[in-house]
Amino acid sequence: MTAVLPAQRDAEHVDGWELVDRAQAGDRAAFGALYEMHYGLVLMFLVRRVGPGPEAADLAQDVFVRALRGIERIEYRGQAVGAWLITIARNLAMDHFKSGRVRRMVLQGDVYQTPTPDPDPTPDHVAVMADSSRRVRAALALLSGKQRQVLVLRYLNELSITETAAVMNIGEGAVKALTFRAVRTVRRHAQDLGLS
Repeated sequence: MTAVLPAQRDAEHVDGWELVDRAQAGDRAAFGALYEMHYGLVLMFLVRRVGPGPEAADLAQDVFVRALRGIERIEYRGQAVGAWLITIARNLAMDHFKSGRVRRMVLQGDVYQTPTPDPDPTPDHVAVMADSSRRVRAALALLSGKQRQVLVLRYLNELSITETAAVMNIGEGAVKALTFRAVRTVRRHAQDLGLS
């Protein structure tokens, strides 16, 4: 993959990526500025996942620890810096629930039960999941970079419109318009992809 020069980056991502460039060069204040710029967004994302309280705040801190450890390896790929941080946050939230420290309870009738994943999925289930995954990838391939990013943030990462706007550094109206156009494109090609 060829590196994208700072001059080629979208104007809306320049501030965050200039800070990443400076942090990669050893500027600690630049990483501090990234922290200040994105901490609220990361915390809001985690509060929606794990609930308000110290767990969300601890996970938010962990996001920036991981980001600092990985700052040398990150490179511009057409997305805002916030998208990288939200990906780290999403992974940490999933790890948090997988760790066994947290047991989510689901009301089923009159009894609370802890949901358990199927430890031994059937071959049919595996085949259906693989086919679904292929179709989703095919649908995303039809979209422009920004349309793909908005669908991933909104539906796969389950961000709100406000959170998506903050990650992409665009207005909420632009998020709604991009989402509408992306869904329309996928619907237009749904039959060809076997989605309808």
